[in-house]
Amino acid sequence: MSPARGVAAWVLVALVGSLLPSTTATGAERPGAGGASATPAERVATRRVEDATRRKIVLDWNGPGGRQVRSTPVPGIGTLKLVCKPRNTMVKLTPYDRSAETQMWLAKHEDKAGPAVAVKNVRVYRWADADDDGRGGTGRSAHEGLNQATPVENYSSGFMHGVVSQRPGRHQPTAGAARTPSTSLEINWYWNGFHHPRQYRSCRIAATLQTVTDTSIGVDWHGDADGLAGPSRQVTPLDGLGDLELTCSPDHGDGGRQDVLLRTEDREATLYYERIEGEGAVDDHVETDTLEHDPVLGAVPPVTLPENGMLRLWWTAHGRTRRFVLSSYYVVNDAEHPHLNLCEVAAAEF
Repeated sequence: MSPARGVAAWVLVALVGSLLPSTTATGAERPGAGGASATPAERVATRRVEDATRRKIVLDWNGPGGRQVRSTPVPGIGTLKLVCKPRNTMVKLTPYDRSAETQMWLAKHEDKAGPAVAVKNVRVYRWADADDDGRGGTGRSAHEGLNQATPVENYSSGFMHGVVSQRPGRHQPTAGAARTPSTSLEINWYWNGFHHPRQYRSCRIAATLQTVTDTSIGVDWHGDADGLAGPSRQVTPLDGLGDLELTCSPDHGDGGRQDVLLRTEDREATLYYERIEGEGAVDDHVETDTLEHDPVLGAVPPVTLPENGMLRLWWTAHGRTRRFVLSSYYVVNDAEHPHLNLCEVAAAEF
């Protein structure tokens, strides 16, 4: 499915959902039996796709029965928990190591008087920055709620895509540290009847996680000294396409360089991308564009990384397309406190 069709499909689901009755309990509010009859193998399946571990987990209940919580590993990082209860809906991340800087970036799409998106960074950490003494930070887990109101609204639907990544805490250098592979996420949810008797309530949350376990794409550094001493550019060969070049460098007086590109010999190569920043109407916060190969550069032109946001990238070369979701947060302009400058960029295939 193309990105445009995916958004259109969600808008249609949201529109249909908005027409459902919210004040009377009727059969129209109850889901079909297909989700409830799914086998355990259909609910949780793991398979290998081009050296990637791909896992799908589905929470699906209808009426008084069914599990309202399901969990799955995020390889090398922690566990992801889906929760859908009439009084509580969320996606929760619990890392194995709270002393690391763990982030779950999400582009959350839902209906708010029209298609809306919000970029969320769900963090678990002990050190907020290089000046932190480590006695505060977050708890062992962090979450993103799915409901827009309290109490939880009668009906809701939406989807989000994102990436989970991890690096050493912000109190220490990280440029030369071994990287844990990042994991991409695609999550959609639907519930109905939460303001009605139990027999009319239903919920379904489906999550797909993909991890390329032998590759970790990203650039991290904490403080200008770390960024200047360690690698601020990463080159990752993409089988069948070319080389993915990711750069996030400190400010050497010129603002540094923060971008991503595909270097390839294929002159027909293209990139379609989405740039997602901030929160509000999709039309205002999701920028899309298509770039063609530059024969002089020998690459599809670079895309500037968001200072605090996400990219989704579809590179096509040599007849193949590979898709990535990328999170990006960097500060390179604090001349008074250069030790607080940092770059944390991670990408994963989806």
